[in-house]
Amino acid sequence: MKRSELVLAKQEELTSIDYTLIRSERRKTIGLQVKKGEVTVRAPFFVNEAFIDAFVQQKRQWLLDKIQQQCLAINEPKYQLKANHLFLFNGEEKLIDVRQSKRLGVQLEEDKLIVGLTARYFDETPNGNHLDADSLINRKVEKLVSEFYREQAEQLLIERLNIWAEITGLYPSACVIKKYRARWGSCNSKGVVSLNYWLMSCPVDVIDYVVVHELCHLTYLDHSPNFWRLVSHYLPDYSKAKQWLKFYERQLAV
Repeated sequence: MKRSELVLAKQEELTSIDYTLIRSERRKTIGLQVKKGEVTVRAPFFVNEAFIDAFVQQKRQWLLDKIQQQCLAINEPKYQLKANHLFLFNGEEKLIDVRQSKRLGVQLEEDKLIVGLTARYFDETPNGNHLDADSLINRKVEKLVSEFYREQAEQLLIERLNIWAEITGLYPSACVIKKYRARWGSCNSKGVVSLNYWLMSCPVDVIDYVVVHELCHLTYLDHSPNFWRLVSHYLPDYSKAKQWLKFYERQLAV
């Protein structure tokens, strides 16, 4: 058996870092690699483990910083309200394309959300810090896109609500379009249905599911079997919409 490479699993509680040690005859120095949040140490055969452990301890903070950065990147939502990032509109991916314009605003253009910003947003900040300028742009992008989605929601969501109210015979006393951080909609005991304007990120069939879900709460203010039977009566395939929401809500940074 060729003894050119030997792989050993090392778990060091002392450093709070798990790492894989790979020894090789060809190596002359110790090398560190962090990939997908995992640490690999490559070392020659002639270096003893105590020295390697001490080397890892010496580089502990650097390794922890790298692991944290990569874990954050892995967990970062796919769709974000930032320049040159993707976002969803009616279930379709749109690139947020920021352009200089005489007026502030958002336009939908095929596969893009065109965000117009005036010249001052593209000027360097007084201290020349481009990171501050980028932060300023992204804050404005978030504000403008949020306003655009609210405006679109006030048309489409109300339209879908009226359609399904006619179909089901369930009429809310009022409808409120607002931003929620942890829910897509709600219905209270007074018959007021509230819908999250970020539903504009969803396909229409998913919007319909949320609308029907809340309308059915006008009959059952719970999630009892009777409630779900009523939802299923109007939307037999509602589970597909639930799955879409469960998957994509983790990907949306709103």
